[in-house]
Amino acid sequence: MKQEIRIVLVGESGVGKSTLVTTLIKDSFVSQVQPLVPEVTIPPEATPEKVTTHIIDTGIILKKFALIYFSLL
Repeated sequence: MKQEIRIVLVGESGVGKSTLVTTLIKDSFVSQVQPLVPEVTIPPEATPEKVTTHIIDTGIILKKFALIYFSLL
């Protein structure tokens, strides 16, 4: 069984990736967020699947790298 999950948010600048992560963490909508949110780690006891979950917000600069990286998996 998988012990960790990584979720990588990739997309154009300004579409709401950072807002999505911040809303998840704060449990409410936040209209002003920093452009790039640091990696968020959700402990296993906070998830129904009981696995550690990492959420990684990417900037536009990382978009091409992420697409290449995940196409190789």
